[in-house]
Amino acid sequence: MKYRQLADTGVFVSELCLGAMTFGGQGQIWENIGGLDQSAADGIVHHALDEGINFIDTANVYSAGESETMVGKALAGRRHGVVLATKVRGRMGQGPNEVGLSRLHIMEAVEASLKRLGTDYIDLYQIHRFDPLTAIDDTLRALDDLVRAGKVRYIGCSNFYGWQIARSNGVAALKGYEPLVSAQHLYNMVRRDIERDGFISIGDVGYLDEDGYLFLCDRKHDMVISGGVNVYPAEIEAALLVLPGVRDCAVFGIPHEEFGETLCAHIEPEPGAVLKESAVRSFLRERLADFKIPRVIRFETNLPREDSGKIMKRKLRDPYWEATGRRI
Repeated sequence: MKYRQLADTGVFVSELCLGAMTFGGQGQIWENIGGLDQSAADGIVHHALDEGINFIDTANVYSAGESETMVGKALAGRRHGVVLATKVRGRMGQGPNEVGLSRLHIMEAVEASLKRLGTDYIDLYQIHRFDPLTAIDDTLRALDDLVRAGKVRYIGCSNFYGWQIARSNGVAALKGYEPLVSAQHLYNMVRRDIERDGFISIGDVGYLDEDGYLFLCDRKHDMVISGGVNVYPAEIEAALLVLPGVRDCAVFGIPHEEFGETLCAHIEPEPGAVLKESAVRSFLRERLADFKIPRVIRFETNLPREDSGKIMKRKLRDPYWEATGRRI
């Protein structure tokens, strides 16, 4: 078995993680997914451990808690050495507060998970889905308290969009809370949504303002997050280069007081060509969605370039950020 670090925690987990969503659920909707009984679960878990897997993932909502119970029983006597992960967010009862990411629900849910799993700590406690009704600050503070109390070792997320990860870790960095160290996403040959969302690196941050809002330019994928929407400048640049009279261009993110970050385009016309901003916008509207059209368009005789000929985007971008006292 090969092992990899869990982010920069220094903890090593097997490349293969055993998921327990198929455990339990007989007589429930979960039976359609698996419906495995305790004997089957024991056999799977024990075989996985014998083959070197040390990473097991479940969730409190799987089979209404039965999956956690079965994992706990299967790990009896073998809990040490296993990186055990579970999740919180889903509905666990009929009450109005038995769902979501409020402090109230998280504190109740973690105690119930610990009891079902038969352990006094959870290695990786994950937010199962984003909760638009609860301030992320409240959620992160509650999770941070669990880490400080020793009931949780690390926290992560599942099914988050890139901007939600960025927002969460921006707040965590500003407030001194524990950061999200992992992201679990549905990803296979058919469901490739995460590719369109940019594979944002959890540790790849921009800058923070006083409210903890994260403004991110993804250096790895040249992506801008504007108002929660992921936009790839390369796509816009490709569209601009088709416009007659455009010799070259550079698209990048600049600060915006409402959206956090917005798009800016610097265009170098062909010698003798006359380009108008209105014509450029009209051209782009025929080819791109409205949110991909740069809010700021500038024309330059000569774009700054490196010796290799590559446009120096940072030289164009930095003055916009420096003017606000912010940096990336």
